[in-house]
Amino acid sequence: MKKYVPILAMLAALLAVSVFVPSALPESPLKSPSNPYEFAESNSYKAEWAFSKANNALNIWMDYQNQGTMLFPQHPVHTPVDVAREWIKKDSYHWTSENSAADLYPFLVIGSFYLNSSYSDSLELTMEMERAISGEGLPKNIDIRSGKIIPSLVQSDSSLRSLDAEIFGASEYVKDGLLPIIELKGSSIWSARALEILDRIIEGSPVETEFGKIPSSGTEANGEMLQSLTRAYRFTGDSKYLEAAQRIGNFYSDIIDKRGGIPCDWDFVSGDCASEFNLRDHGNELVPGMLELLYLEKSEDPEAYSQRLPSVSLMLDSLLEIGINEDHIWISKGKLNDNWGYLLNAYYQFYSLTGEEKYLAAVTNSLENLHKYSDWGRTDAYADTVESALYLAGYVEMPDSVFIWMDEMMGDMNRIGLEHDYKDGNYIRTSLMYALYHTKGAYLEEWSSGTRIGGHIENGALYLHISVDEPRNLTIMLDTPRHSNILGLERNYPRLNAFPEWYVVSDSSYTITVDEFSETVSNNLRNGFSVHVDDSVNIKIEPNYG
Repeated sequence: MKKYVPILAMLAALLAVSVFVPSALPESPLKSPSNPYEFAESNSYKAEWAFSKANNALNIWMDYQNQGTMLFPQHPVHTPVDVAREWIKKDSYHWTSENSAADLYPFLVIGSFYLNSSYSDSLELTMEMERAISGEGLPKNIDIRSGKIIPSLVQSDSSLRSLDAEIFGASEYVKDGLLPIIELKGSSIWSARALEILDRIIEGSPVETEFGKIPSSGTEANGEMLQSLTRAYRFTGDSKYLEAAQRIGNFYSDIIDKRGGIPCDWDFVSGDCASEFNLRDHGNELVPGMLELLYLEKSEDPEAYSQRLPSVSLMLDSLLEIGINEDHIWISKGKLNDNWGYLLNAYYQFYSLTGEEKYLAAVTNSLENLHKYSDWGRTDAYADTVESALYLAGYVEMPDSVFIWMDEMMGDMNRIGLEHDYKDGNYIRTSLMYALYHTKGAYLEEWSSGTRIGGHIENGALYLHISVDEPRNLTIMLDTPRHSNILGLERNYPRLNAFPEWYVVSDSSYTITVDEFSETVSNNLRNGFSVHVDDSVNIKIEPNYG
């Protein structure tokens, strides 16, 4: 009987397949918008489509939540292929720090924030259960059916010892999983968990160096920690996070100087590189990490900034020599690098720190040629390459070709459809980012299909177009300067796992014009505003100066 179990399971999976229907990006009926409201209306079609795609994926994944442990699998048993995979690997029902927790869970939380608040309680319980099962130490991998802890294993390097694997998973969980939620929500159960994990990693860092103990010998985990520690310092003001980041930064500045600009994973036995530097995801995290440290040191430790500046400049110059093709597009091992934005964020940051035009040129030259490249592979790669462009769109004057390319890539991503594993979190993330770009950060307190919202910014004012399929009372929410409210940044900069800001409202007084009627609103736009819509409405929001 036992040999027939996989066959029976396959039949059960076929009957239980969740429905995801790919569809092409809709075209706006306004072919040549001529005023701000028409631009906003044109954007509303793309925004509504992307919100609906994210919502569809969110609903599918919420059905996979185990109602006992409240955790999510990394590979749901969705199709016969999944059944066969589980029969061989037996890890589909695992909640893993580096996969389920890092790449999927945060974007279910953020998806719930923007699309369906009814999921919020269940998703908070996920965090509470993970913390309860893992205990006070580093987060653990968990069998979501039994709630039992399972051994940590890094898929890309099974030779790592258990502690190394736990630190790697924990660094992924914080950087990819919890930072995006902190940057959106600020203080919460998620920020408390992130700080607790960072404290455990600092306390248990096992790698001895001449600069002090650091978490890992690998560029991926250390790069993730640099990003997390610098933001934890901005969030809390606690110097232990800056000091821990500087120990990592000093170690890699030394390697960069010794190796002519190229960092690498380090072998402490041979005193040389264990492997060559990986310019894509799972390695390149060190580059934006070093830049976030440098950015922080300029204000918090000017002497350290001056000492580190030449090493970072050398690294950026050296990577350009080995990492781009004739079109200034980033490649890795001869293949397109879909994480190119993570690197270009760093070049833009260095330009903003130093004013050196060649680093801005590294960004703009790449963007000029981006439209030539359209074959990125799997859904996850399309999600990452569009995400890369969106991070920079608020800082660099983008060629029109980039926005045309972005629309095409979103269409291609959806024609491929969900991957039905933990990487679907990236699908949700990029769909939300793309939608919010087209609303300029505005969203509905309670999103519903059949309601379109689009935005356009012109001369310091936000123009919105809202259309409904039936009369509705809506609450319109606007973005706030999260970079300053949450992280205390005087000036924002592009960075991984921070949803971009487009139009933000402060405590200032604003005038809201709904069709032909104007109203002055003081100090409460942060909480949104209500409007009744019978069919469609145009809204203008502008600050009152003086």
